[in-house]
Amino acid sequence: YGLAVPNPYVVASNLPGMVLSVWYVVTVLPLMGSDPSLAQVKLWLVGGAFFIGSELTLVRFAMDENDRVGIMGGCATVICILMFAAPLSTIAEVLRLRSSASIYAPLTLAQVAN
Repeated sequence: YGLAVPNPYVVASNLPGMVLSVWYVVTVLPLMGSDPSLAQVKLWLVGGAFFIGSELTLVRFAMDENDRVGIMGGCATVICILMFAAPLSTIAEVLRLRSSASIYAPLTLAQVAN
């Protein structure tokens, strides 16, 4: 969203988060080693990058500013809701076992801090 709005203050406030996100992925991905879920994580990353690249290309060249801001804002909102709901992905296991041990604490703390 920050790149779709021609406002230097919005871009400046979003750019550090984008850089830190890329740094996080580049830093953490090698730590997975030969984890079986590594292929799934890579698929999600490639798919997400393709989606974001396609969306940015479409909205930048095929739409006027009002439509571009609306679509990018809607996508940013959906992604944010999914991100905040990520710790709840293990809720069935938590309820079944009556234990919150399966909730990844660092992710939950990051969501609370965000």
